[in-house]
Amino acid sequence: MSAPSKPARNSRKATTRGTARAPRRAAATSPASNGRAADSASAPELLLEAALQAFARHGFDGVSLSEVARNASVAQPLIHHYFGSKRGLWEAAADFAFLELGAAFEDARDELHGLDAIAMMKVLVRRYALFTARRPEVHLILAREAAIDGERLEWLIDRHVEPLQRVLEKLITEAQAQGRIKPIPLPHLIQILNGAVAVFLCSGPLMERLYGIDPRSREEVSRHADVLTEVLFHGIEVDDIEDSPARKARRRKAGRAGR
Repeated sequence: MSAPSKPARNSRKATTRGTARAPRRAAATSPASNGRAADSASAPELLLEAALQAFARHGFDGVSLSEVARNASVAQPLIHHYFGSKRGLWEAAADFAFLELGAAFEDARDELHGLDAIAMMKVLVRRYALFTARRPEVHLILAREAAIDGERLEWLIDRHVEPLQRVLEKLITEAQAQGRIKPIPLPHLIQILNGAVAVFLCSGPLMERLYGIDPRSREEVSRHADVLTEVLFHGIEVDDIEDSPARKARRRKAGRAGR
């Protein structure tokens, strides 16, 4: 089964491809006026971390550059020096986080060697769960932009989301062609996978209030990864009970085949 053709995107938005501006590297002679060369050298990283947290929590429009600079303990003019603008800072922060996700999958290359499509998917689901627990900002920023639609979403898709999604689509279509998993439409199956991984791990306050657990603790992340693998690949219906619906359905199917 081949991947379904993707509808053409709005050409107006497509003009945003490749517009990312890489942050300037901190030079030995930084423009910072306080003379702290070591602190100035780390300014881009401090700003990216603070921006990532702010954009994930408040969205693009809800973030001020003064807030980012204050949280990073960095002079606000350095934002313009390194990133040019608020949009440049947002793009650099998104790059900062999504490249970590790409690196997490790249680190799994040796683990994936020699595995079939299903086994690869199980490894990647677990890797994605571990990454999301560490960097929930990726899901939160993407969810915010997906709800709004616009040039920033198009930029995220072209630069980060689509390349990663194509890898997963290839594994799924390969497993479907082999008859290993059901021919569920890709848009539905991929979003089920993504939501199952991310929503639990990005809902810390809700999980703590409802169940008294911290979903990003080492124990809960590992448990959630195990549950995800079991439910996504084996389902939730008990089928080892004599009168279970699953077993009855299999008996009916076998009876029809024997006629």
